[in-house]
Amino acid sequence: MITLVGNLKLGGKEIHNIIRGSVGSGTEVSFWHDIWYGTTTLCQRWPCLFSLEKNKRCTVRDRLQDRNGMLSFVDNWRCGLSTVEELSEYRDLQEMVPKCSFSGGKDSWVWNADSSNSFSVQNVKKILINDRNVRRVHNMVWTGWVPLKVNIHAWRLEMDRLPTKKNLRRRKINVGDGSCVLCRSVEESALHLFTGCIVSSGVWQGIEKWCRLGPIFLFDIKDIFSLPSTIPGTNTKKKIIRGIVMTTCWVIWKSRNKAVFEDAKPRVCDMIACIKSWSYLWFHSSSKVDNISWKDWCRYPMYML
Repeated sequence: MITLVGNLKLGGKEIHNIIRGSVGSGTEVSFWHDIWYGTTTLCQRWPCLFSLEKNKRCTVRDRLQDRNGMLSFVDNWRCGLSTVEELSEYRDLQEMVPKCSFSGGKDSWVWNADSSNSFSVQNVKKILINDRNVRRVHNMVWTGWVPLKVNIHAWRLEMDRLPTKKNLRRRKINVGDGSCVLCRSVEESALHLFTGCIVSSGVWQGIEKWCRLGPIFLFDIKDIFSLPSTIPGTNTKKKIIRGIVMTTCWVIWKSRNKAVFEDAKPRVCDMIACIKSWSYLWFHSSSKVDNISWKDWCRYPMYML
């Protein structure tokens, strides 16, 4: 772990170079190893002097002391300065000393990865994404009125992380017959199971009629999760449709699992009935809308709008 963190770079900077010490009393900031003056550590700036230092873990307070109101450098060399490089670095050090000061109080640390100078997980994530030039667009939006497991399932579907037969074979797992268990026509992949399978196509047609939507054309997984944004209407309507879409994906997957592990034969009408009942239960228990009628929900889920 230490090796991984030490090799990590954020915004082109090594991790230990983006945490800057702010000198208060000088008792915690390392004179040589921490960045507290300039843009690099002093052991990198003055390598010859650092090699002469006896106590390489000394603090700023150990090396800079106040004498008659002025700071002075207190050395602790193994031997005297002799080479041109050592004398040149020492002259540079003497020019630094008058520019330093102790602010008082405790030493503190400043996040120096961006202009905000404040650490947050969100800022680190943004920097990591920019460093890796990630441009992935996510269409799936987490929806509060459906259970967490349904949201996670939708997220895994968009990331192609469901254990479909194609993905299991990719991991060298023997799945036997790799064809889709719902239609028995082609290899079972997430793309086929949720968009191309004749059974799932029938389910989507049923959702289309129930929600009174226009024709649903699904050519990719992203088309499933971008569907709510293409529907005209209020944000509440889009939120309901988004949850129904997630519930549909959940029911298709559950039906697939029953066919695999219980040798069941899912029917389109039964799957649509499950979508209506489960979505009603979840929306009724989580929504702030009062007096949601089961009969009206079965006829049209946006009847209350």
